[in-house]
Amino acid sequence: FKARIIVDNLYNVFRSESSVSKYVVSDSSNYIIEQIRDSADQVIDTVFHYVSDSLVVAKNSTHLHRNLLQGNLILQYDPTRWLTLTSQSSLGKVTDNTKITSDIISSERSDQHRSLINFFATVNTNKTRSLSLSPFIGFQYESWDYKRNKYVTENTQTYHYESRQEYTEKYWLTGVHLGVKDILFGNFNFRKDVSSKIPASVQQPGHSASLAFIFSDAFGWSSSTFSFGKIRGSIGRMYEDKYFGNYLVRVPENVLEIGTDLSFARERIGVTLNYFNDREQHNNKAFIPSTGYYAGSTYDVNLTERGYELIMTATPIKAKRLEYKTTLLWTSTKTTVGEGSSFSYGLDKPTPGWTSSLLNQVTWKNFALNFLVDARKGGTFYSYAGSHDGFPVLDRYDGTQIKLRDLTIGYRFPISILKYVKIKQAYVSTSARNMVLLYSSSGKDVEELYSIAQKSMSMNLSLLF
Repeated sequence: FKARIIVDNLYNVFRSESSVSKYVVSDSSNYIIEQIRDSADQVIDTVFHYVSDSLVVAKNSTHLHRNLLQGNLILQYDPTRWLTLTSQSSLGKVTDNTKITSDIISSERSDQHRSLINFFATVNTNKTRSLSLSPFIGFQYESWDYKRNKYVTENTQTYHYESRQEYTEKYWLTGVHLGVKDILFGNFNFRKDVSSKIPASVQQPGHSASLAFIFSDAFGWSSSTFSFGKIRGSIGRMYEDKYFGNYLVRVPENVLEIGTDLSFARERIGVTLNYFNDREQHNNKAFIPSTGYYAGSTYDVNLTERGYELIMTATPIKAKRLEYKTTLLWTSTKTTVGEGSSFSYGLDKPTPGWTSSLLNQVTWKNFALNFLVDARKGGTFYSYAGSHDGFPVLDRYDGTQIKLRDLTIGYRFPISILKYVKIKQAYVSTSARNMVLLYSSSGKDVEELYSIAQKSMSMNLSLLF
């Protein structure tokens, strides 16, 4: 039995510089336009840039105040040695208050309520010592209620806009785990998603299969120098809901991943290398609520995303009361547009040439200190810089930068104290996020050009009964 409650309070003030006024994209628009002009101010090209999320940007300043309250309850029960039942329920509320100060004063309050419940059953069988078979089945239901009130003051007149959106999402999941002599493992999953925003006729099931082989144990290669070695691969077909313009689409995606996991020096050094190849195809299935389907070919998509991911972990210090662990993550991704694609899908090159993260974790007695540094190389971002002939003109920025992403300090209460209140584990922490930009080739935080890079402080309390 586990319970967790999260209380998060965020207050952010973002001020636009006079040279970089940003463009507000309305809820009904999902693209921005750039006109490329020659020295004679003649239009030589027009580029549409797709935006996945609406921008919340101000002419002079934007103030954002957010409150999050969320509770989770996790239950696990083993009625027999061969059956495991688990369930999770969650209730959450997010309240955003945003005020934009410019020639027109705009204030907005949105309340989002979310509830979730799921249930899973796993059958644990061991027919022989060398073979294990564990089928499972599960179900999850999630509901959302989103209310929005917006007030716009212009020339002493105040206008009120109110909207509300409710929808549900649920899925069924079934599959089987297979193990052979603890060196060969296979998994097969079948999942059916149903969203109230999309008709059932276009909601297809997804599936995935994976295979892993622990060659260090199979060939007896484990030693104090080389501790562990595994190779693995997985394939699958998934579906994701995305917006193309104003149309909601369920996009199929074929996923392939091959990788290896290695560890050395009694597992104090670890190396993981992954290769992934995801192909996304979509033809003529944009969903319009009023009609059900969109029959044109404007939104044909054929994209392939492939790349490499390297993860390196090390534990330079491991003593009785002090431990220091560091993790380096490096990823390089390339997206290409295939034949038959008639929609750019927002390929305005925001994707960097590579990204990297360095996570450092220090524990001393019951105290913990974690800090995460992110870096990215390349990628192009845009900001609204004015208009010409009724069209917005955009400034272009290079996305190379380094940022102190997260700083967390935590404390785990000793068991000698918890035994008096009948709690097995208790952990409290405070975090600061997006507080320091260490380096930027453009002199600006490129994340603020597409959305507010939220500088936040949060508190977390975890209890295990």
